[in-house]
Amino acid sequence: MGEILDSTEALSLCVTDQPAAADVDFVESRLLDYNEAKSRPYDQRPLCVFMKDAEGRTIGGVTGYTNWGWLYLDCFWLPEDLRQGGWGSRILAIAEREAIVRGCQQARLYTYSFQARGFYERHGYAEFGVLEGYPPGASQIWMRKSLRPPVEDERRPERSGRQCQHAGPTVPGAEQQAAPFTVPGEG
Repeated sequence: MGEILDSTEALSLCVTDQPAAADVDFVESRLLDYNEAKSRPYDQRPLCVFMKDAEGRTIGGVTGYTNWGWLYLDCFWLPEDLRQGGWGSRILAIAEREAIVRGCQQARLYTYSFQARGFYERHGYAEFGVLEGYPPGASQIWMRKSLRPPVEDERRPERSGRQCQHAGPTVPGAEQQAAPFTVPGEG
């Protein structure tokens, strides 16, 4: 049961490192019910990408889930001899693509200062929080990324009816001239 720390005739507080599954389920299910009543139903689904060898054994990959329009990446691991070969980038891209198919618009994760922060930054993730000293001598770094496609410039030309120049591609050597256009319905 655990050590009873405080009690009255009707109530007691107990601390344990071996909780009964029913006790854990009780607390977690009540919190989930409360959260859903205040927000929206959970739509959590596991999302895992596993790397398999020729015999079909898992040798690496990423685990996580999608929920409420977010991808959460939990554990990501590759054997040392397969790092720096593009496999991590492929696994990450597959997970993000599946999350987008599921309707996710954001991704989040945490890494440690001794793990793969640079990898995630190269793939568009940005820090939004740091827990210094966790673990001791290091930091836990929380990161996020938008999974939305980049939005083109939505600014509209002034409504004066004047002609505007549309800037063509900025590819070096491109000999394309900008074509004038008029704001529709105004001139």
